[in-house]
Amino acid sequence: MKLLAALCESRLPSTVLEPDDIEKLMVLKATGFVEAEIPPMLMDEESYGYTEPAVVVKVTDRGFAACQMHAQKR
Repeated sequence: MKLLAALCESRLPSTVLEPDDIEKLMVLKATGFVEAEIPPMLMDEESYGYTEPAVVVKVTDRGFAACQMHAQKR
Protein backbone atom coordinates (compact mmCIF):
# COMPACT_ATOMS: atom_id res chain seq x y z
CA MET A 1 0.00 0.00 0.00
CA LYS A 2 2.96 2.35 0.52
CA LEU A 3 3.87 2.14 -3.14
CA LEU A 4 0.27 2.72 -4.21
CA ALA A 5 -0.04 5.69 -1.83
CA ALA A 6 3.14 7.19 -3.25
CA LEU A 7 1.87 6.70 -6.80
CA CYS A 8 -1.46 8.32 -5.94
CA GLU A 9 0.44 11.46 -4.97
CA SER A 10 3.05 11.49 -7.74
CA ARG A 11 3.10 12.95 -11.21
CA LEU A 12 2.57 10.33 -13.85
CA PRO A 13 4.07 8.73 -15.78
CA SER A 14 6.40 7.61 -13.00
CA THR A 15 9.44 5.38 -13.29
CA VAL A 16 9.96 2.48 -10.86
CA LEU A 17 13.56 1.29 -10.66
CA GLU A 18 13.92 -1.08 -7.71
CA PRO A 19 13.26 -4.78 -8.44
CA ASP A 20 11.26 -5.19 -5.20
CA ASP A 21 9.07 -2.24 -6.14
CA ILE A 22 8.59 -3.60 -9.66
CA GLU A 23 7.34 -6.86 -8.15
CA LYS A 24 4.91 -4.89 -5.94
CA LEU A 25 3.86 -2.97 -9.03
CA MET A 26 3.04 -6.25 -10.77
CA VAL A 27 0.57 -7.00 -7.96
CA LEU A 28 -0.94 -3.52 -8.18
CA LYS A 29 -1.37 -3.96 -11.92
CA ALA A 30 -2.88 -7.45 -11.54
CA THR A 31 -5.43 -6.12 -9.03
CA GLY A 32 -6.40 -3.29 -11.36
CA PHE A 33 -5.05 -0.48 -9.17
CA VAL A 34 -2.62 0.84 -11.79
CA GLU A 35 -1.85 0.71 -15.47
CA ALA A 36 1.86 0.12 -15.99
CA GLU A 37 4.43 -1.01 -18.50
CA ILE A 38 6.52 -3.67 -16.82
CA PRO A 39 9.70 -4.85 -18.55
CA PRO A 40 10.64 -8.50 -18.97
CA MET A 41 12.86 -10.11 -16.39
CA LEU A 42 16.37 -11.13 -17.38
CA MET A 43 17.71 -14.26 -15.72
CA ASP A 44 21.26 -15.48 -15.75
CA GLU A 45 22.96 -18.33 -13.88
CA GLU A 46 23.35 -16.42 -10.62
CA SER A 47 20.58 -13.87 -10.35
CA TYR A 48 17.74 -12.11 -12.03
CA GLY A 49 16.85 -8.52 -12.80
CA TYR A 50 14.64 -6.43 -14.98
CA THR A 51 15.85 -5.32 -18.38
CA GLU A 52 14.75 -1.73 -17.76
CA PRO A 53 12.64 0.32 -15.33
CA ALA A 54 8.87 -0.08 -15.08
CA VAL A 55 6.67 2.88 -15.95
CA VAL A 56 3.40 3.62 -14.18
CA VAL A 57 1.10 5.28 -16.67
CA LYS A 58 -2.05 5.67 -14.56
CA VAL A 59 -3.53 5.05 -11.14
CA THR A 60 -7.04 3.77 -11.81
CA ASP A 61 -10.22 4.86 -10.03
CA ARG A 62 -10.03 1.57 -8.15
CA GLY A 63 -6.47 2.43 -7.08
CA PHE A 64 -7.48 5.88 -5.82
CA ALA A 65 -10.40 4.32 -3.92
CA ALA A 66 -8.01 1.85 -2.25
CA CYS A 67 -5.74 4.75 -1.23
CA GLN A 68 -8.68 6.58 0.32
CA MET A 69 -9.87 3.50 2.21
CA HIS A 70 -6.39 2.83 3.53
CA ALA A 71 -5.96 6.47 4.63
CA GLN A 72 -9.31 6.41 6.48
CA LYS A 73 -8.28 3.29 8.45
CA ARG A 74 -5.22 5.03 9.86
